[in-house]
Amino acid sequence: MKDANDLLITASSDKLLNLVNEASEIIIRKKSGLDKLLLEETLPQDDYPILTIYQALQYFMSFSDKTIKAKFPTLIARLEANVLNTREQMYLQTLHFIHLNELVKATENFSLITAKFPKDRVAIVLLSICAFVSGQLQLLAKPLERLLPLHRYDADFLGTVAFFYCHVNKKTEARQLLEAGLKIDPSNAWLQHVMFHTIDESKIESVNYYIQLLSNRADDWPAHDRFFESHNWMHVCNLYLAAHSHLNEILPIYKKHIWGSAKSMLFEQNNAFIVLWLLELAGHKIDRAFWSDLAAHAKAFADDYFVPYFTVTSILAVMRVDQNQGQRYHAKLQQYVTALPQTALRQTWEQLALPILEGCHAYIQADYAKAKQKLVGIADLITTRPMGLSDEQRSVFAATADFCMKKA
Repeated sequence: MKDANDLLITASSDKLLNLVNEASEIIIRKKSGLDKLLLEETLPQDDYPILTIYQALQYFMSFSDKTIKAKFPTLIARLEANVLNTREQMYLQTLHFIHLNELVKATENFSLITAKFPKDRVAIVLLSICAFVSGQLQLLAKPLERLLPLHRYDADFLGTVAFFYCHVNKKTEARQLLEAGLKIDPSNAWLQHVMFHTIDESKIESVNYYIQLLSNRADDWPAHDRFFESHNWMHVCNLYLAAHSHLNEILPIYKKHIWGSAKSMLFEQNNAFIVLWLLELAGHKIDRAFWSDLAAHAKAFADDYFVPYFTVTSILAVMRVDQNQGQRYHAKLQQYVTALPQTALRQTWEQLALPILEGCHAYIQADYAKAKQKLVGIADLITTRPMGLSDEQRSVFAATADFCMKKA
């Protein structure tokens, strides 16, 4: 049988086909509900490998090494016991790489899948995610440009390419793709999110214009996905800070939209950390209760070593209220890094994650000379070598380095 993207799948009924199409559309459109759709106890156990693949991708998108290590062995074994078509075999190999946290190889494999199966929109999404998380954005250039003619009327794909362009200093091209995508789908929260990355925050008039423009589209965000509600409002808060606004404008947004309904979600924790940390850098005094609430949830990820950025911010959230416990997490991370083989991944942890953690800890202690030594020394690496994900994460550490340099 063929799915909605005209790709062959191993399926035997229209009911199963509809489930496959629904699951793939959730991934492609970055919408919520995949976890409920693919509940393990309701999944076919034997001859429906594409659903097992989507289940694994759902766990990968938790960005939790603990979750991946717990869930992947069973799913991989189930796939290996099945008869797979060529595309499914390529996915299986890629899942092996993800399981080992070899995300560069996973990125390269997703690139091969999209080359052989250019209509596979799920693989396109995962190609982009893996490239961003691994910090290997250069691996996206050729595949996305090759795929653009085929998917030029797909608003979500245009957003993917525009997001990539934002991170490689091609913002004019990004805006052109955004305009085309928003003509196709004006309420698309993903495209609206990418727009935040095109804004020149040095121009106050422009910042105020986009605060109004994008806040007026806020009803689109939770309707699309809880992630976009939290994350897009985080961007609005950052724009308010760029416009030198005050706590009475930002904290109500924080409490209502950013750190609210899904505190166990890693991305929500990430958005909350960015807002509180940047508020303090801007000179605002934050009630300790805000940090305590965040730290209580951050502990679940403080020893979860998949994306360096998330681990560092989780430990820092704990350090902000309990430095002794934060230092225990720091020591545990050092042991983990020391045990890693000599790979690019280990270099990222050694050259970026650990110095950032040490420098930001010194910042918390108001030891600005030490913080400057740690952070300014790697300032170029912070801005040029991603630790995973996009530029707002790195900008937090770059801003901290700049703050400490001035203080010292």
